[in-house]
Amino acid sequence: MTPLDILEETYIALSANKARSGLTILGIVIGI
Repeated sequence: MTPLDILEETYIALSANKARSGLTILGIVIGI
């Protein structure tokens, strides 16, 4: 496991988390 692999995994996890948060906010806005 190289530092680059760890960085990539972290980036993917953060991106997925950000996308999920965005969808949740979008759902709330549409819900209202």
